[in-house]
Amino acid sequence: MNIRDLVDIKKEIIGCRFTKCERIFYSLNKDLYEYELNNDGNVYLSFSNNLILAILSDTTNFSFKLGLMEHTNEISTTDISNNVSLKDILKRNIIDIMFLHSKYQITPYGIKLIFENNKSLIIKYVSENEYVFDSLIMEVIKE
Repeated sequence: MNIRDLVDIKKEIIGCRFTKCERIFYSLNKDLYEYELNNDGNVYLSFSNNLILAILSDTTNFSFKLGLMEHTNEISTTDISNNVSLKDILKRNIIDIMFLHSKYQITPYGIKLIFENNKSLIIKYVSENEYVFDSLIMEVIKE
């Protein structure tokens, strides 16, 4: 993953509306707090331009991979758009996207999507936490 990936993704997504969030659950544990957001499966964000941003765990590099797709038909996903936290950003326009970096590693550990309503969606790779061993954690924050 590099800055060029982010630049290409920004060109395609900035200004588009966030329309749906899907996720694969490898270890579905409904006892977890906000299990839909704090789990181990890959994340697929759909936008009004019919593109899907795939965010996948990269356990080898303790990071994540990004890719733009046109459909997830071959993937068994669960629509989590009705999650209470995601409702604040659903149908909102993206105004910026940035990588999240740590001073301890070269590769980014997460991505931040900033919306027109001063809310952001952060998706970060976490190798170990209180939820699962290896996960992509999602959170919506107010800027």
